[in-house]
Amino acid sequence: MNAIIRDIPVTRKGIMEKIEVTKGTNMIPLVFNITDFQIPKTASATAYITGASGKTKKKLCDVVGNRITLEPTSDLFSVGNNDIQIRIVDDTKTLVTFNTNCCCENSVEFGDAAEEKEQTLIEQLLASQGKIQTGLNNEVEERKKQAKNLEDNKLDKTGDASDTTIDFTESLNRENIVSGEKARTMFGKLSKWFSDIREAAFAKVANNLDTTEEGYVLDARQGKKIKEDIADLNSKIDPYRVIDFNTTGRTTYVKYANGVMIQFGIASVSYTDGYGTATFAHPFIDTSYAFFTTGVYVNSTYQFEIITCQKISNNKTYIYSRNLQGNKVETHAVDWLAIGKWK
Repeated sequence: MNAIIRDIPVTRKGIMEKIEVTKGTNMIPLVFNITDFQIPKTASATAYITGASGKTKKKLCDVVGNRITLEPTSDLFSVGNNDIQIRIVDDTKTLVTFNTNCCCENSVEFGDAAEEKEQTLIEQLLASQGKIQTGLNNEVEERKKQAKNLEDNKLDKTGDASDTTIDFTESLNRENIVSGEKARTMFGKLSKWFSDIREAAFAKVANNLDTTEEGYVLDARQGKKIKEDIADLNSKIDPYRVIDFNTTGRTTYVKYANGVMIQFGIASVSYTDGYGTATFAHPFIDTSYAFFTTGVYVNSTYQFEIITCQKISNNKTYIYSRNLQGNKVETHAVDWLAIGKWK
């Protein structure tokens, strides 16, 4: 737009760039952008122009957002310096801007140009009201056309929706549709369900272990049968098959499929206590296990050793050591072996 534009603050007095015009020019509007205040939507604005003679003229302005537009008449500015102040009114609230200087340069007298008659503020208001009313009338007519178009194209409850299109966005989560929801919401939910469906959803179900045709899934009831068959097969294979083997510290255990478990290790017999403890890495099912131990050579002083044992529980046994005279033997290690059931 061809206009003279100035940014003006209203909460402080800034340095304003001077406006320069020529007397008689009414083709170029003056636009003032309020930079530090939000003009209410219902506010009106009037420009007050004071010339060198001290006479003040008034001109109604257009307000759009924070932009105030002054459309000058040919005799609005006097030759010389003119001070412009804008008065913004909203109900009982008023804001007046700081002075903006406008220098009006003289122009030649045109013989065929009649002097424009200055409008009063009331006349300006009436003219502005006429423009507003015309705009409102045009808006009403446009809305009537839109309403008629909606009426002509609306879809009745029993109407034909075969060509109706719906814009929707797929839901993030799988949710059930709810009565009263909008169509685009329901379609978004349905789209999520279809996106998450995998091939198995459309497969047939086979409740047997003989079907080889493509496109079938196995019935869950067959899982129990498979498990039983595997267990039966394992029982018929080598009953002494090792199913678990582990070493913890100085103790090792071996578990067999038939329920037998063998454990062996090393225990330390204390001179102070006169006995040591064989602690099993895995407990037996009960205390019916067999326990064996053997001494080791200590030195020439103790060439003969008497070792006895006492089963304390299903996970430990005490080992006692004495020489032929019945005295305790100095601290030493012994080997042990236990055989029992783990199930």
